[in-house]
Amino acid sequence: MAPACEEEQRNKKGINNDYLNEFNELATALHGFKQFSAIKPLRLYHERYDPAQHPYLITQKNERRVRRINDLVTEINTLIERGEEDKDKYRALTGRTIFWARGAYHSSYPRDKLRYAFPKKP
Repeated sequence: MAPACEEEQRNKKGINNDYLNEFNELATALHGFKQFSAIKPLRLYHERYDPAQHPYLITQKNERRVRRINDLVTEINTLIERGEEDKDKYRALTGRTIFWARGAYHSSYPRDKLRYAFPKKP
């Protein structure tokens, strides 16, 4: 059984709400308060919450959702490593990640602002 304090941090989708703090540094860059070149890569969900230490944060119920969050964060990290500075790309990926983590769109990343034509992978 999960500790009560960590049980309360999980949302209806089974994702720890605290994970969204991983995006604080990126958000400051999106709002123009920090240079994109100063951003560190984000930790994947399973890196922040080691399954051995937090077995209740990655379960069969949310495994697919965690995998999708990790895929999106990997795309964001690729942009960071390449030195990309296109705010629309970051905003679209961050908004989609927040959607998968929360199960709803965040007011800072409304659905209509997340349109970006990403090239299709072969």
